[in-house]
Amino acid sequence: MPDSDNKKFVKVTLDIYCFWLNHAPDYRLYVNDELFADRTFRWGKEKYLQEVINLNAPPGLYTIRVEHDSKHIVDFSAHNLQVVQGNVKKISDREFEIR
Repeated sequence: MPDSDNKKFVKVTLDIYCFWLNHAPDYRLYVNDELFADRTFRWGKEKYLQEVINLNAPPGLYTIRVEHDSKHIVDFSAHNLQVVQGNVKKISDREFEIR
């Protein structure tokens, strides 16, 4: 459990890839259980966009989750987690640890 008294500012980026049929899908990006983005993917098919996640949070493990609405046929994937600022250890493309 993160220590809430010792918050640190960090910035990470994450590439969100999307392939869909028919209409552009909506997606939500969460860090742990907190909603960080609610977007409609408007780029052409088989493209990606980069999410920038600014977080002022206590040290601990954080997991990024991408969810889409169920009314579209869609495939989302997240890759290339990069630390831009702060004392952060990358665990995987969807997990990082604030130190």
